[in-house]
Amino acid sequence: PNSRANGRSPRSGAIAAATTIALAIVLSSWLSGSIRKLGAKANQRTGADDTLFGFIASMVKYAIFAVALVLALTQLGFDATSLVALVGAAGLAIGLALQDTLKAVAGGVMLAVFRPLHKGDWVNLSGHEGEVFEVTPFQTAIRAVDNRVITFTNDRVWSEPLVNFTREKQRRLDLYFGVSYADDLDQALGVLMRLVNDHPSVIRKDANWAGVHALGDSSVDLRLRAWVP
Repeated sequence: PNSRANGRSPRSGAIAAATTIALAIVLSSWLSGSIRKLGAKANQRTGADDTLFGFIASMVKYAIFAVALVLALTQLGFDATSLVALVGAAGLAIGLALQDTLKAVAGGVMLAVFRPLHKGDWVNLSGHEGEVFEVTPFQTAIRAVDNRVITFTNDRVWSEPLVNFTREKQRRLDLYFGVSYADDLDQALGVLMRLVNDHPSVIRKDANWAGVHALGDSSVDLRLRAWVP
C-alpha cells in the first residue's frame, strides 16, 4: 500500500490503525459488558431471559472487531474498494474452510431466535445432563452436577434431540414400588393413593394414579403418578 499517495505518512497511518484497534477493544468490551449487565438486571426485575442478551453481546463484540479491522487497514493505505473485494474473496475462502464453524454460528442464530433452552435450565444434551450457564454464537456450555463443564457446538445443540427439564412449570413424577406376591394389592394401592392425595406438594389431585406396572420375578411392581411444581 502507498500511504503517501493519500497524503499520509506510513507512521501516521500506523498510529491511526493502532488507535482504531485500541478503541475497538475498549468499545467492544464496554458495549458487551453493558449488554450483559442489562440482561442480568432485566432477569432480576422481570424474569426476562438473559441468554439472548449474552448472545447479542458476543455478536456486537465480533462485529466491532470486524469493522475496526477494515478501518485499520484503510488507515494503513489499502484502497477501500480493493479491500472490500479482498475481504469478500477471503471470506469465501474462509467460509469454505470453516464450514463446521459457520454451521455452529447458524445453529447459534437458531438457538437465539427460537430459544429452546435458557440460561439456568437443566437439560440433557447427547446424554449429558447439566445446567446451561453459557450460550455464545459458537457454542453452548452446561455444568454437570459434579461441576464438570461440558461444551457443545451450537449446530450439534440445534440438530440433536434436546431434553429441557425445567422449561415447563409442572412435572409428572413416576415412582415405583415393589410388593410381595403375598401382599394385598388393593391395600398397597390404597396406601399410595392416600399418600399422594394428602401430600401438600401435589398440585393436580385429579391426575393422581396408582396401578400395577409389571410382574417381576420376586415382586409386583407398582407405579405411582403425581404432578408437582
